[in-house]
Amino acid sequence: MAVFPSNPENNAVHSIGNTTWKYVATKDSWEVTLVSGWRVEEGADNSLTWIYNDSKKMRLDVSGNLTVTGDITGFGTIT
Repeated sequence: MAVFPSNPENNAVHSIGNTTWKYVATKDSWEVTLVSGWRVEEGADNSLTWIYNDSKKMRLDVSGNLTVTGDITGFGTIT
C-alpha cells in the first residue's frame, strides 16, 4: 500500500514510482497528475483532457462527449 505524507499542504506533490500525485485540500484527497509522460487536466468547464508529452490527445466533457485527435476503433481488443 502506498504511503503518503501526513497533514500535507494544498498542492503538495508526492511521487511513487513513475506516478506523481498532487494533494487537493478542498477535496482532502491525492490526485494522479503524471504517469510516465501522461497527465490529465481538468478544464474550467469540468472537462478532462488527456495529454501525452505536452500533446493533447483526448477530451471528455461532463455530458460524456469524447473528442480525440486520432482514429477511434470500435469493438477492438486491448491486451
